[in-house]
Amino acid sequence: MTPARSVAASVAALGFAGALTAPLPALAQNARCASPGSHAAQSSAQVLRINRLELGAVAKPATRAPEAGPPAVTGVALGDVRSVLIAGGEVKSAAAARTLDGRVPGGSENDLVLQQAPPDNRAASRQRVGTKRFGPLRTGPGTLTAHARWNNGLACASVTGEASESAAALNRVTLTGGGNQSLVRVPEAFSATSSTGLRRRGGEAESVSTTTLNAGKISLVDGEVRIRVLRAATLRVSMSSGGRAEAAYEPAAVEITTRDGEQTLLDTPGDHHDVTLSEPSTPLESIPSPLASADPLPLPSIPGVPAAPESENAPAPDSPTGAKLRISLGAARQATKGKAIAARATAIKILLVRGDDGPATTGHQSSAVVADLSLGVLDGAAVAPKRPTGTRAGTGSSNRTGTGTAAPAAAPGSPDVSPAGAAGLPITGPGLIPLLLAGSGMVIGGVCAFLLSSRRRRES
Repeated sequence: MTPARSVAASVAALGFAGALTAPLPALAQNARCASPGSHAAQSSAQVLRINRLELGAVAKPATRAPEAGPPAVTGVALGDVRSVLIAGGEVKSAAAARTLDGRVPGGSENDLVLQQAPPDNRAASRQRVGTKRFGPLRTGPGTLTAHARWNNGLACASVTGEASESAAALNRVTLTGGGNQSLVRVPEAFSATSSTGLRRRGGEAESVSTTTLNAGKISLVDGEVRIRVLRAATLRVSMSSGGRAEAAYEPAAVEITTRDGEQTLLDTPGDHHDVTLSEPSTPLESIPSPLASADPLPLPSIPGVPAAPESENAPAPDSPTGAKLRISLGAARQATKGKAIAARATAIKILLVRGDDGPATTGHQSSAVVADLSLGVLDGAAVAPKRPTGTRAGTGSSNRTGTGTAAPAAAPGSPDVSPAGAAGLPITGPGLIPLLLAGSGMVIGGVCAFLLSSRRRRES
């Protein structure tokens, strides 16, 4: 090989080698937070809560004075769920669900599932529960679920997605007895869910908590009144990095049918309907029970969150004689403090009163509350995220967490809802097109040098 030809071959080889061996575009490492934000959210829900229940003291003939019975049951709930997100906490995401928010010495075991992060949990913890009896409460088979997720993007509020979720789904729920002598009987699935996470709306990051009550058919007072839940109740509470607070509540829609076939629709907070019960009704049986309230679920709390006002109970219906049932829909009530918001709503309220025609001099009221129940107690709170700081340049937002959980949906009817930009990991290093142009130029230069050297040899 002549020197010129050797040089040309070397140049061509260098051109190909340069194109093949030059560094290709590289994916940057996942950005990390230099200082996690202070954003937070928490949500909780209870399927059925007993605010007050007088056992064995209802539906006595109006001429009789109430008979002494066991102590009233107060502050006990069935199907208790809670979810938490605390970006600056040691436990950053946690979820828990249990069958009963209460204690029954010597009664059925109170099942509990709990999960927390970090580290991230790709799968939820689930536990099937069998038939349970807790004093006047009974429930058939059900499922408890808890799922806690976490990654660095959630700590910085640079990605959106769900951080924690819990659920309690129960079947064949009955209050006092079962079949006959039941005040509340739910033959179908009865469930509550809670979740927390981050979303992006109007260009701002938001902390979000969501709670929902799902139910189907509900029978009250041994079937004298039937309820069909046509629409689930949902409470979504959010606070944006810019201080925009919102408590979006979609009330339940229920259809009430009495024994004589009369139907009434309730679909607006504050709506209520009264039913006068037949004289022979004896909806409560005397069941001595040590059922008492329990400690809160073992999850961290968010400091600085205002207390949401209690829902206003509908006034007890007047019932000079007999017994009367009031069914009403609760409204959401909220409180804000700085860049924190909390809200509470009760989906369906049930109030049962007993008439008492005793003379006023005896000190008896015209009616006495026997049962004060709440179906779907929904609570939520959110603390505003701060803008990400200390992250590496080029980091984009994503509409998914690093573990693939989709962002929570925006509140129904909310305007200007936009997911975070779907940017993946940033690309670093030289571009691919400049590399190809440089390599091609070197190859063409080598070919030209080879042709020039061949021409000179022929001329000589």
